[in-house]
Amino acid sequence: ADEFAVVPIVARDSSVGVIIADNRFSGRPIDDETVELLTMFANQAGMAIENAKVYENLREQMAKLRQAYEDLSQAQDRLIRAERLAAIGEMAARVAHEIRNPLVTVGGFARSLRKYHDGHRACNEQERNRVRHELDIIIEEVRSLEGILAKVIDFSRPDTPMRQQGLVNNVLDDTVDLLVAGASHKAIEIEKRYAADLPVTSFDVRQIRQVFFNLIQNAMDAMPGGGRVRISTALLGEWIEIVIQDEGEGIPPDHMRDLFSPFFTTKVSGTGLGLPVVRKIVSDHGGSIQVESEPDRGTAFIVKLPVVTSLADVEGATATTE
Repeated sequence: ADEFAVVPIVARDSSVGVIIADNRFSGRPIDDETVELLTMFANQAGMAIENAKVYENLREQMAKLRQAYEDLSQAQDRLIRAERLAAIGEMAARVAHEIRNPLVTVGGFARSLRKYHDGHRACNEQERNRVRHELDIIIEEVRSLEGILAKVIDFSRPDTPMRQQGLVNNVLDDTVDLLVAGASHKAIEIEKRYAADLPVTSFDVRQIRQVFFNLIQNAMDAMPGGGRVRISTALLGEWIEIVIQDEGEGIPPDHMRDLFSPFFTTKVSGTGLGLPVVRKIVSDHGGSIQVESEPDRGTAFIVKLPVVTSLADVEGATATTE
């Protein structure tokens, strides 16, 4: 070029760049008026760049504040839930302790009376059948209460997982074997889609089997008219994902928040402790559980368990969960 001019772009009293202009295409001389016009343009560009930086910094700060607020809200919710569960657990343990002894006594005497009555011939057959029926009701109700107490105790007591090496797919198969007869009777098909690349990991077989049993049983109960339960597993990095999905009516949106709350249930004979116990077991293993539900399309429970191969992994998973 025959002539050119260089003007700095200044923002906050520091140079952030330059504008270089030449007369190669116009061929006109670059005079003082042109340089002044270029300087004005450079000043405007500097202000625009500075404003853009301020805006970007402000947006980043707002995003950080928003994320911090969400994290604080989640931490507060977890703290409130933990305190509430601790109080409920303590209360449940005390109630279970107070009820268990008299309940055992009532059940024992009812069974003894039934045996005595079956061998007693003083009354007629109709009277014996009536008393036997009433005693059977007492025994059945006691058995039901004993089952509720067992779930209360499972929920309230601190139970450290007794880990051992195993395959999640095998535990799922064992659990399905326990439920397949009942599923067939209810016209329910259980479909299994297992990932073949799941590694051997460490977990409490009894507790994890209880998790799967409760979730599959809930899926079956959600389809009184029959349907399909899909069970799938997948390896997602350092996590094993287990999805148990039904084709039921779904969970109402206003029930989703209380789904894992103790003693919340929509079943006539439910205790409301199945899902809280499930979440407690999964949490004790360093995992997580989520639920997705759509009206008239079904519900899916998604369990994620960490791949644990050593004691160090166990401690790391616990620290991550906390």
